[in-house]
Amino acid sequence: MKRQTLMVLMMVMLCGVGSFAADPFEFIPNQRPAGEPLAKLPGGIPSTEGKVTLFADYARAVKGQDVDVYLINRSDRDIVLGSQDGDVYLKLETRKEDGSWVRVQPHAFSWCGNSYGRMKVKKDCFCKINGHQPKEGKPATIRFRLYMQGRLDLATDAGEGLVSEKEAEQAATDVLAVEKGSFEFVRDIATGARTIVNTMDHNKDMQEIAIMALGSGRFPKEKVEPLLDEIGRRFPGKLADVTYARSRLIEKDLKK
Repeated sequence: MKRQTLMVLMMVMLCGVGSFAADPFEFIPNQRPAGEPLAKLPGGIPSTEGKVTLFADYARAVKGQDVDVYLINRSDRDIVLGSQDGDVYLKLETRKEDGSWVRVQPHAFSWCGNSYGRMKVKKDCFCKINGHQPKEGKPATIRFRLYMQGRLDLATDAGEGLVSEKEAEQAATDVLAVEKGSFEFVRDIATGARTIVNTMDHNKDMQEIAIMALGSGRFPKEKVEPLLDEIGRRFPGKLADVTYARSRLIEKDLKK
């Protein structure tokens, strides 16, 4: 495995993002607090008692400008969000014709470990996050969703906004697309049946990224293990990546 990629993967594990996301309800001391008391929440922003919710304020949005998105913590405990340079991985999605949602905002991972951290949102507090909108794009039905936050899988209500075709194409081939992609998508890249080009950051070996994703624990072991055997046989240069993916699977089993 390339030294630079290995360094980034190690920082991902240490910082609790990606497939290694920490429990967002876990108490971790000395986290940077964020947010304001619920009493300061603007009028018309709904929230649900006992829950963590995400709301996009489309009513006050201006075309071509970011949408105000409110993360509201009315649970009984503080929550901790993984972040990268202040970005908590809130991403723009659009609804497809079949009713499913697809991410259309690309993500560039940082090569520097100092970029990654955690942000604590105290109970009975909220924080406002910028929901990305391109300066130009096609009108579409959109929403915003938190990525890479472990069990905290939240999306906003739907609204009308803009989607950039170029950004959508980049989002379909970035590292996050592989990290969160379907088994078939990841399998095809890991086995070389499909090639994609990531233009967003320093991670250029997408086969390597896909092999790491196979070790994430997201997919059934009975599908992954024979596939890793096949990749190891066909691509001797990827044996180190295959070994590391296997070690991740073993680590997941030990934690069960």
